[in-house]
Amino acid sequence: MAYQVLYRKYRPQTFDEVVGQDHIVKTLLNAVHKNKISHAYLFCGPRGTGKTSIAKIFAKALNCISEDKIPCGECENCKAIADGSFPDLFELDAASNNSVDNIRDLIEGASYQPLQGRYKIYILDEVHMLSASAANALLKTLEEPPAHVIFILATTDPQKLLPTILSRCQRYNFTKVSDEDMKRRIKEILEKEKIEYEEKALDIICDLADGCVRDALSYLDEALAYGDYTLKTADLIQMFGLLTKDAKVELLIDMRSRRIDDAITKTKALYREGVDIKALTQDLIKIFKDLVIYNETQSERLLVTIAKEDADKLATVYTNEEALTAIDILIRALEVYRKGQDQLSYFEIVILKIADLKTDKKERPKTSSVFDEEIKLVEKKPDVKLELDEVKMKKDDIIAVLKTASREQKSQDVIIYERLRDFSFDENKRRYFALLKDTEIFASSKDMIVFGAYTESGAHQINDIDNNKDLYYFLIDEFGIDKMVYALGPSEKETVIRSFRASADEEFIPYEVVRYPKRENKDLVSKLEETFGKVEVIDE
Repeated sequence: MAYQVLYRKYRPQTFDEVVGQDHIVKTLLNAVHKNKISHAYLFCGPRGTGKTSIAKIFAKALNCISEDKIPCGECENCKAIADGSFPDLFELDAASNNSVDNIRDLIEGASYQPLQGRYKIYILDEVHMLSASAANALLKTLEEPPAHVIFILATTDPQKLLPTILSRCQRYNFTKVSDEDMKRRIKEILEKEKIEYEEKALDIICDLADGCVRDALSYLDEALAYGDYTLKTADLIQMFGLLTKDAKVELLIDMRSRRIDDAITKTKALYREGVDIKALTQDLIKIFKDLVIYNETQSERLLVTIAKEDADKLATVYTNEEALTAIDILIRALEVYRKGQDQLSYFEIVILKIADLKTDKKERPKTSSVFDEEIKLVEKKPDVKLELDEVKMKKDDIIAVLKTASREQKSQDVIIYERLRDFSFDENKRRYFALLKDTEIFASSKDMIVFGAYTESGAHQINDIDNNKDLYYFLIDEFGIDKMVYALGPSEKETVIRSFRASADEEFIPYEVVRYPKRENKDLVSKLEETFGKVEVIDE
């Protein structure tokens, strides 16, 4: 016997087997039991949500001869409808039978009495595809059909129907099937087929199906064939070009942390591996939506796409305003994709836009500050400890450094920005460009540069112990600037400004800046290898 695909094999045959649409099932059953049958029904809703299946089950119920359960699925009429041999059930695809002649044939056949059942039933699928003349030809019969005729019209686009047709039908609005209902149905099928599965794989299929049961079972069929009739998460990811949740979260953090090189490189690699850019864009929108809701409510149960740990991690680099702006950018990207644009190229633009989010202009440092005044150097105090994962300075210590700052020192250090862009093209040094691009020199003394970062995450990146140490040596090597580095985020900067102004006339304890250990001078070979890679010394 030929293999039958799952969505056909497990098409519901009774109302009990219908997934979702409980409100419609209840209404139709009540109508049958109380014999309150209308002459015309209109089933509207997204594809794959059960419109045609319920129409056939309703046809069974109207013609079932059982006295116990309606429809029973066991009587002669129910079986005939199930196998397509019932002479009084007519299914027409309005997309291919949409002419006036087709409708005239239908009307002529409707005048004859049913051959086997109680009712003659006409199911018109995609009825919005009827031509205007064909729809008008149907109107009179649809309004006053013979007593033995019932019309069931199905459409995914009711807005295209004539108002005169809409007014002649009882309308039932089908909804997308919930992930919970769909997951339960897929489990039932897998258990009947005696197939092993991973729970996470079911979530992926439900997500791909987006409320369409037929799509879900088609994806399931394909996945089972690929996985030798076991359902595994890894197989689904490989087959449909999907990203794991962790990879998506990591990509978003790369974007906001201005690791643009990493984000674009990863995206290109994923695209080569078959990842669907449109699907990825939609998934990122869902993640941002979860993040905003979680930030507003702190309710873990409202998280759908990501876990609490992921939301907490993303919240350190995205404010709610930034997340909402990112959603707008991603929605715009979906519109561009529909116009046939190069999806990969535009997604790279999306990465740049999200990386460059500046939602609150007040957070950006001004070109001048209260610390531009020249202040005399004073005594120093010991030591800053640098053993932490992130360099941390107390507010009073920062103020002490700022009180030693001068306009001249700052003017000299602006050379950093004049040459910084050159390093964006250097594979070995572009990360320094990424670290300092969204900053401005807030204040500069002879021992330290205090940067003002445009974002909190940018400040954290500079103060990371490894980055901080590398930046110190980078400034020495490239600019001859032998100073320690510290970065203030927008909120910390505002706090420091207020405290500095309040302490203008107060004495302060001087702060001694302790530099990182000096590196040994490299010999010529080491310097050449750093620039050109491995070199070979040839003795003459």
